[in-house]
Amino acid sequence: MNRLLTLCLLLFATALLVQAETAENRPLRPFIGLGLTFGGETIATVHYTDGSSSDLSSGGLFAGQVGLDYRSPDAPVSVRVSVGYQGDTTDDASNGSLSFDRIPVDVLGFYHLNKQWRVGGGLQYVIDPEVKGEGVASPLSTTFDNTLGVVVEGEYLLDPHIGLALRGVGEQFKAPGGASINGSHVGAFVNYYF
Repeated sequence: MNRLLTLCLLLFATALLVQAETAENRPLRPFIGLGLTFGGETIATVHYTDGSSSDLSSGGLFAGQVGLDYRSPDAPVSVRVSVGYQGDTTDDASNGSLSFDRIPVDVLGFYHLNKQWRVGGGLQYVIDPEVKGEGVASPLSTTFDNTLGVVVEGEYLLDPHIGLALRGVGEQFKAPGGASINGSHVGAFVNYYF
């Protein structure tokens, strides 16, 4: 986790230097993105004393990312590298909670159809996928192997700084004992390019 924090801080420091040294039409730009994701399998369903329940999903729910986007000045292509966080959690109960967290690292290539639209895809390497149970949910805690998945994404740029993206991710999470769950999901993101 310390290595990831160090990587994020270095990436952020690099983004600040790039921001300070270049003009708005520069080819290399830092970005931050926030999104909601849906899909995957239900890992567990938590039932509460009031009769309600909450599902923990392998493809949801909140995602955030920071990274660098490089657009070629000579061709309608770009490359984006990012590191992020994705997680889902059940509603907290007085006697426990349950969450599924992971750290996705993306390397994506895009083709620009025009100034607003770009489509592309690439790879997503997921680090430290883990179900964390606390309290009565502690027995459900488990870790999964790091995994490699594929990403397909389309993005519409409202202006040079704001993009709306839809993406699909295909991935499988394998537990050390051999069991696996499908983590494939779709997501909607808002990206801000500095």
